[in-house]
Amino acid sequence: MERHDLATWQYEGCLRIITSLGPQDYPASVNYAEESVLPLIFVDDTPAYFDKAIAYLRGTPRRPTSAATKLAAKFDLVRDRDLREYMTRIWAWELNRQSLRNPSAEIYAIATKTCDRISRISDPAFRAQDFGTGCPVPTR
Repeated sequence: MERHDLATWQYEGCLRIITSLGPQDYPASVNYAEESVLPLIFVDDTPAYFDKAIAYLRGTPRRPTSAATKLAAKFDLVRDRDLREYMTRIWAWELNRQSLRNPSAEIYAIATKTCDRISRISDPAFRAQDFGTGCPVPTR
């Protein structure tokens, strides 16, 4: 995972190879992906971070809920045009308007970061799209 110049589908192929070398039974395979593969992606602070992260999210059967805060911390490495896919693959329902009525402290923090990131999208028309979140986040 040291490369930074591959297309997303190439990262997906690399991740499939890496995960095929690990345990294949459940839950060991999921634990291996979250404990051994995901940290390799988190160390990347290059523009290729999104391609690696989305390859991981597309290639794993479960959303990495234990890493939600770390994934939110990387919002600035996600291209504007890819922000919606990144958000929905990680927080499919946690950031919707209904869930934000009484969110946990972690979800509240993530929702706040999400709204901040959406507000910084450079294209006003794209920024005005519905991202499925309850921005602005209700005050606690």
